[in-house]
Amino acid sequence: MSYELYTWPHCEDCDRVKELLDVRKIGYTSVEVFDNTEGKRRLRDAEVKIGDKRVEPFKLKISLHGKIIFPILVQRNGDGVERLVQGYDNIKALL
Repeated sequence: MSYELYTWPHCEDCDRVKELLDVRKIGYTSVEVFDNTEGKRRLRDAEVKIGDKRVEPFKLKISLHGKIIFPILVQRNGDGVERLVQGYDNIKALL
């Protein structure tokens, strides 16, 4: 199992999640999505696999201002994405 943390520049919640992961000694790969074509592609193309059933690609949550909510933590297993969690409070509750 591996973790990917998708972040945005100057995002305080992104920095807080990185600190939380570091303190808890949880390994992760940090991907800043701004101006990163590969990071955007990986995030856009992620699929969720629940048991043997493939589900449509997840729909990212959008803020009231029409922007994607960051940070985004993606938990991957060998077959694809197991879980996607958006926002500091939701990630903290998961960990």
